[in-house]
Amino acid sequence: MLSDAEIYQSADLLIEEHGLDASSIATMRAGELLIDGNMDGYRMWKRIVMVIDNVAVFGPPPHELPN
Repeated sequence: MLSDAEIYQSADLLIEEHGLDASSIATMRAGELLIDGNMDGYRMWKRIVMVIDNVAVFGPPPHELPN
């Protein structure tokens, strides 16, 4: 299981690489893992999706804002 920091790092990388498509790509990966029966992987990717969606709505966490 990834730590919260690793989940945020993963979400950040996906946003950097895929921009507005990051959430869709992460959701597709979660779905693939669910179909394969990999519940731990599914839950991990759903956490990443939640972070990506929160960043899209609310912006980055305060500690990531530029000074």
